[in-house]
Amino acid sequence: MVAPFSLRDLRLLGRLGQDSVSLCPMEALTRPQSAVWTALISLLPLDEGASFTFVLDEQRRDGKQLQGFIQTRHAAARSSIYVRYLMPHPDADEDAQAVWNRLTSHLAAVAGERGIERVFACAADGSPEMTALLAAGFCAYTREHVFRRESGTYPQAPAQGGIRPEQSADMGEIAQLYRAVTPHLVQQAESPSEHTDVDWLCGPGDWNQGEGLVLQDRIGIAGYGHLTPGRSGHWLSILVHSRAYDRAAGLLDHCLAPLNYYPTHPVYCSVREYQGGIVAPLEERAFALHSVQCRMVRHTTVRVTEPARSLVPALEKRVEAPTTTVTPTRSS
Repeated sequence: MVAPFSLRDLRLLGRLGQDSVSLCPMEALTRPQSAVWTALISLLPLDEGASFTFVLDEQRRDGKQLQGFIQTRHAAARSSIYVRYLMPHPDADEDAQAVWNRLTSHLAAVAGERGIERVFACAADGSPEMTALLAAGFCAYTREHVFRRESGTYPQAPAQGGIRPEQSADMGEIAQLYRAVTPHLVQQAESPSEHTDVDWLCGPGDWNQGEGLVLQDRIGIAGYGHLTPGRSGHWLSILVHSRAYDRAAGLLDHCLAPLNYYPTHPVYCSVREYQGGIVAPLEERAFALHSVQCRMVRHTTVRVTEPARSLVPALEKRVEAPTTTVTPTRSS
């Protein structure tokens, strides 16, 4: 059966975690973390339910053992979660797909019970992991090209009008920029409600640390970049309206300049397939294509609590006052 991680699963998770599949490139490239360590932290009150780890350890009737685990991390908005790790590898054996199906279905059910609407995962385009996720009920909704630049020095960007640090008051306009440049089907996959969040720019959970810059023109915010520092690499996410592609290079330079003050690690930049105007400025700055990732989502069934309904007063049955009163006697 599939059950939440407990201390009795520690040895099993330690063994399985060595060959687990990472489904969150941002973490894998910039902040890799042990699945065992994350599972242990999830048992502490300080975690506050920010991560889930579910373990499958079951013996079939034919004596074969089915074993695996799935681990997730909440997005900042808490209405979605990211799959961090899944085990076993989809090519491990003939039962691997069955294990993935069991684990992802259990996760979707638990997420739905807790009001979480979407489960996200990333897999290399055309990979066995992508095939396994599709078979497990996930849908692919967009591709991202991940570019990599080796560590080094970054020229100090000259001051340019209209490029400034992000402010809390900018979130509404950044959301408008997201809606303006993002295809409708992608928006539906990431934010089906009227409220649009841009968690994908900052990453899951508490990763929304770092530095954000906005590019502003006469119409409004036309570009946004967010640099997230990491332990083994740094991650740059960027979004630019087509009307401002000619200024994308300046925004990139301003986003990269702070890296001179961070540890010297490679920097990665994710560019979605509908943001092709950013590719040329990246290549001019020595970025090279690292991988093509497919973003995938599985929507959950969220439990809805129906409020108690009362009858319309005109239709309620009226209680007529009795003409006589009967006092019951007590039996002795």
